[in-house]
Amino acid sequence: MVVKIKRAFDFKASDAKIPLLSNGASDPYVSVGWAKFGKPLYSTRVLVDEMEPWWQEGTCLLVAPEELDAEENIRVQLWDSDKTTADDDLGRIEIPLKELMKNSKSNGKLWDRTDTFQAMKAGETMPGKLEWSVGYFTKTRLMDYHVAHASGDKNIRTVTQLKQKCYQNSKAKLREAAHSEASELEQLKKEDFEAASINMISQSPPDSNYPSGIVSIQIHQITSLELERHNRPRDPDVSDSEDQEDEGSDHLPDSYCTLILNHREVFRTRTKPKNAKPFFNAATERYIPDWRAAEVMVAVRDARVHEDDALLGIVYLPLAKLFRERQTSQFNEFWPLTGGIGYGRVRISVVFRSVQMQAPPQELGWDFGTVEIAPGTSIVGNEIQKDLKSDRLKFRTNMARGKMHAVTHHSFSHPHGNGSKDSADDAQWKPKNNRPIRLPVKNRYKQPLVIEFRTKSALKDKTPAFALLWLHAIPDNEAQEIELVVWDGDLKRAQVNCLPGTEMGKKVGMIRIKVTFWRGIGKYHAKYARKGDSIANVVEVLYCAKDQGLVDCVVGDSEWIRRRCEGRLATGQEIDNGNTDDDDSDDSEYDVTEGGRRAAVRQDVGSDSEAAEGVKEVQRRDTENSGGGVMDELKSYMNHHHQLHRRHRGVMQFKAPRTLKWAEHKVENVAHKLTDKFKHKEREPDIETEV
Repeated sequence: MVVKIKRAFDFKASDAKIPLLSNGASDPYVSVGWAKFGKPLYSTRVLVDEMEPWWQEGTCLLVAPEELDAEENIRVQLWDSDKTTADDDLGRIEIPLKELMKNSKSNGKLWDRTDTFQAMKAGETMPGKLEWSVGYFTKTRLMDYHVAHASGDKNIRTVTQLKQKCYQNSKAKLREAAHSEASELEQLKKEDFEAASINMISQSPPDSNYPSGIVSIQIHQITSLELERHNRPRDPDVSDSEDQEDEGSDHLPDSYCTLILNHREVFRTRTKPKNAKPFFNAATERYIPDWRAAEVMVAVRDARVHEDDALLGIVYLPLAKLFRERQTSQFNEFWPLTGGIGYGRVRISVVFRSVQMQAPPQELGWDFGTVEIAPGTSIVGNEIQKDLKSDRLKFRTNMARGKMHAVTHHSFSHPHGNGSKDSADDAQWKPKNNRPIRLPVKNRYKQPLVIEFRTKSALKDKTPAFALLWLHAIPDNEAQEIELVVWDGDLKRAQVNCLPGTEMGKKVGMIRIKVTFWRGIGKYHAKYARKGDSIANVVEVLYCAKDQGLVDCVVGDSEWIRRRCEGRLATGQEIDNGNTDDDDSDDSEYDVTEGGRRAAVRQDVGSDSEAAEGVKEVQRRDTENSGGGVMDELKSYMNHHHQLHRRHRGVMQFKAPRTLKWAEHKVENVAHKLTDKFKHKEREPDIETEV
């Protein structure tokens, strides 16, 4: 069930009007879920002090037999967000699920609607209306594509041929059973064809023409789960699990699994205490916009007391590669744990089914990613005022910011010799290091890239003009050259109201930028992650996968630099991926980016001389670290301490340092929770758990 929230209007102001201080408004957001189930399954962003909100956000709800049996209604509800008290209900809209499934306006297409809000009490109305869209999309039926891939009979290549074969077999079965009733024959035909259809679909890889669908992931069990033991002699004939059982259950792990889908933690199993052979049988189903780019990671952790939950190991499952290699849409296999402090094998089953929906490329992207703005932002035409051409540009997302400075170009005579000056390129903006700005992003489909013209002032720098690029308008991993309107208006309202085609003040010109959204969490996300939160957990797993060689080489690694210089990468990016803003210039310990992981085709913005200098630097460091002195050992330890500490080596092999680190993170999390108490929060649910 696809739901897209556009805008709400004419609803009541929940916050009271205070003379000389406040005109009275609301902080609206919309939640989506099932009416009888009650729990919100999705929430838009909160727009503060806004009575004309325009969200342009959406979600997909999975329709299971439970919803049909309960005769559920889909509920779309408007709320007023409050920081310290319960949110106020501003109205709701409920529509029976079965009605949307059967209606020709919403079956297989989006139905644009405008509905009046209803009160909590049935029959009563609330002021205000909502513009939104809703559509129901079924799973794909059996197609000639599936039959051609899965049929072992050369004479059966289409659905029609398969039907004929099934009907012939059904008649033969009835003749052998001495039955000839027409009703039984039709029932048997239907059952045989349905069984054959399911078999054909499961034995075929997903169809690229229908990239969106539902993935079901089940974690069954872990076998031979062991902890790596340090500083003790090892008998190769005795396993760690047998040693641990002999010594008692105190040395067995308290294991649980977390499921990461497209770099977002989505599911966590229950903890199985003191068990070397835990059975989980935990499953979840999720909508994925594009199976061709989907990644699944399973992290197994040890829930130790007074410690950060250590990684026992991970499993990395790139769905496109696995479906292609196995030529099937489902698999059930054992996978070894790697990269952590434990050993073992996890049995995981994955099933994917496409849905009959073909969304545009920009709607098939990931929520997490990195925005890359190439150097050389330029003016389109000659409308921008002269004083703006000398301002610096500030680029910012919901996580970070970067800067470009004006570069003066001398105007040149028009080629036709008419004496006019070509001023289209007489002003450009570039970073100081002339390298792209890269900014981390989360919840990409809710956020714009804000570009501010910043003018220096005695007290505080001013923003006389701005431009916006809504990130839901661009596809993943594709360089886009985009022209943006520069406005002189209300920036605060412009960046919270995604109202297409609406003027945001006075138009003062246009600029041209070259931007790319690289999907996935990278090294720029790591510096904003708090230990224990979902982003930090994902970064740790990605770093582990990189060290184990489960993903491609990472941009900035010495191996990537060498491959770049040798020409084995068709295109690439410069070696140093640092941001240009002073606050964001330091590199993170986790150097993981989508472009490096996939060695994706990128714009060639780095030069061979830069790459050569990078190789020399790597060789110099290798030479410096090749000695055997104490300082060399210390340098080597500092360069690799993250890997060592993750595997409980070095200083972290002892309990006391791990407990101190856990206490430090606890204090940080408590401080963040206290500050978060005074912020607006959406009602979107947290990570799904079995607890």
